[in-house]
Amino acid sequence: MRPFLLLGLIVLFASIISAAPNPNGFTLRSLEVAVTIYPDGTAHVAETVRLFINDTQSIELYEQSMQYNDLSSWMSRTGITDLRTHINSAQLDLRNLRVRSREVDSCNQVVGTCLATLVLEYDVYSPGEDKPGIVVMDAYKPRTIRYTLLPSSFSLPRSATGDILLSSQIQLRVVLPEDAKAIRFSQPPSSLEGADRTQVDPNSDYRGADRQFVWKEPLSGFRLSFEREQSLESEIFSYFSNLQSGIFNTFFSLQGAAFILLAAIVLGSVLWLHHIRAG
Repeated sequence: MRPFLLLGLIVLFASIISAAPNPNGFTLRSLEVAVTIYPDGTAHVAETVRLFINDTQSIELYEQSMQYNDLSSWMSRTGITDLRTHINSAQLDLRNLRVRSREVDSCNQVVGTCLATLVLEYDVYSPGEDKPGIVVMDAYKPRTIRYTLLPSSFSLPRSATGDILLSSQIQLRVVLPEDAKAIRFSQPPSSLEGADRTQVDPNSDYRGADRQFVWKEPLSGFRLSFEREQSLESEIFSYFSNLQSGIFNTFFSLQGAAFILLAAIVLGSVLWLHHIRAG
């Protein structure tokens, strides 16, 4: 029985350590990662972090820190290692990162505890030309673009098999463009209720009116895609914009410079011969 007793003590000790509060007085209570996808394939992310502050000294430190809007300052002051961006910065280009803090709330004056909210906001771009951003865009037929969300874009907790481990404490919110159509997801969003949730089929389009979806359950083999139809005016504008860009790039390339030089030589020769004949 002694080995089993020892194993039980080890498990109990490990659970006590894992549940121990941050020595700085801050504990991450919950996290929501909200991703708003734009028609051009870029995205805006707002990560809402709820903190539990367990002593008056840490409450004062939080209030003094509200003047800061950079992530490194908040990480060092709270001592929370998971206070970070949860979009994969090694895969995507994250820009304009800023931290907004809100006043403490839900305070218990007797024991000296409070809750507080931090919001990390930033924009997500493709890491380079001809590389996908947070979504893969496929113009697979005229005036229609299919968008496919890349699960690898998220640096959220994962299981050994690669499932994204969401819960009531860690949730994902995805906001699609208002004109999104042919929406498909491999797993029904937690935000759908009743018939809307039970009738979701990963092999057919979502028929509801929602364009904002929340997941708070583990995601296995997660897939999300939708389509947008461009207007004829947008297609014409895009065509001429690409044509203008192509001409501009050609003229300012080595081949374009050589063409301009050759044209200048030919024009100069014609003018010189005309001058000789006139003289």
